[in-house]
Amino acid sequence: MDTPSLQPSSPLKAPLLPTSPERINQQKIIHSPLSSDLHQKQSEVQAKIALINSLSRSPAQNPMPQSSTTTSALQRAILGREEAESALARAASQLSEAQSRERRISERLESLLEELQATKERQVHERMIFEKEARKSRKEAFRASSNLVKVQEELRLAKGEIKSLKDEVRSEREAKGKANQEAFERAYALAGLTEELEALKGRLRSFESDNRSDPLEAREKDKCGDADDERGTFTDKDTPSLTTPRRPKRSAGDDSPVRDSKIADLSLSQDDETSSKKARLSRRISNKENQDPNGPEESEVIPTKDPRTEVEWERDLRIKAEDMVHFLKMECQFKRCSCRLAELQGVHYVHDTDWDKRYNKEHYLLDHDGDRNCNDKLLPELSTEQQDSMHRERTIATGKLV
Repeated sequence: MDTPSLQPSSPLKAPLLPTSPERINQQKIIHSPLSSDLHQKQSEVQAKIALINSLSRSPAQNPMPQSSTTTSALQRAILGREEAESALARAASQLSEAQSRERRISERLESLLEELQATKERQVHERMIFEKEARKSRKEAFRASSNLVKVQEELRLAKGEIKSLKDEVRSEREAKGKANQEAFERAYALAGLTEELEALKGRLRSFESDNRSDPLEAREKDKCGDADDERGTFTDKDTPSLTTPRRPKRSAGDDSPVRDSKIADLSLSQDDETSSKKARLSRRISNKENQDPNGPEESEVIPTKDPRTEVEWERDLRIKAEDMVHFLKMECQFKRCSCRLAELQGVHYVHDTDWDKRYNKEHYLLDHDGDRNCNDKLLPELSTEQQDSMHRERTIATGKLV
């Protein structure tokens, strides 16, 4: 069926151009799905309109009856209208869907933008915290490095102190070893001195026995001589009896050249002048130190009136006293005296208990001198001699303090 190419007189009365089925079913592919749907809908509408126009031809063109053409045109118009309305509804639904999808996309975009802004703010906050932590860590690292330097310096000083202490310990050990060696040598020497002391004590005992026996023998000989003189001569009764010659006494200095030199240095005149004083002193010393409880008392051993005998007697006593003083000094030098031994044992050494008691009481009285009632209570407990001696010592001590 040929389609005439007629130009419409007006755009309102222009007939609908017919379209082929290929054109109706043709679909244009466009990048946007929404625009492709719209173009497809427009092409379908145009196809429907062209179909209706082809059906509603003029009587000149289509020699069909007027009534049938009108009816068919009306039907075609109704059908096209329905199709157009359905297409319009479909396009409206697609548009609403697109708008809702666009709204969802915009909401999603807004949420993503908000998340991005929050992420940026969080990153800024985290960066600030990181910078603070980095500065803090740098400060701590600087402090740690300074502390490390200090610790290294202290370690160096400690190593030096340890080295010096080790040197001191080594020197102390060496000194201790030397001291032990010296102590061993001194102990060995002390053992030898102890043996010599025992030998000297034996000799001293023999000398004391000789010294005690010699005056007794001289006394007996004097008595025998006096008896012989009394029997022989009765006329001259006022003449003093002569002493018999004594056998030479063995002195304690026979084995010691030092004693012989000391005896040779003394003059006889000086010994005669001090013989009486030394005799009294020697009796006191011999009573305290050299008295034998089993032997005769010193009061019975009286030297003769011969000055030489008294001089020899006093020399022997002086030599014995010097030997004893030397022995006591050696004991103190080797720290083997009684006081040092008591100190090593942790005991308070007291030789004269009476003097110690008097000394303690005297100090107690000096400390409590202001309290006369206390002195009145303590003084009657002592004897008269003790009170006098304490009074003298107290006076001397007060004078020294002043």
